[in-house]
Amino acid sequence: MKFITSVLLLLLVVSIEIENEGGMKMVEARRCDETLYTGSCHESQCQSDCTKKRGKLASGHCSPIEDCTCQYPC
Repeated sequence: MKFITSVLLLLLVVSIEIENEGGMKMVEARRCDETLYTGSCHESQCQSDCTKKRGKLASGHCSPIEDCTCQYPC
C-alpha cells in the first residue's frame, strides 16, 4: 500500500513540474502565402515547385483562377 501511495505522489510531482515548465504549451505557427506563377497551374507541379522553393513544410495549391499559391511557415 505504501508503494502505491509513493508512486501516485511521484506522478503528481512530475505532472506539476511538466506543467510549470510549459511542456504542454501549444504554439500556433503563422503561415505566409506567395503566388509562384499565374495561369496554367497543374497541382503536382505547383506542389513540387513550392517545396523546392520553401522547404518540406510548404504546400502548393492551384487557385480557381489557375494561379499557383505556395503556403509556408513564416
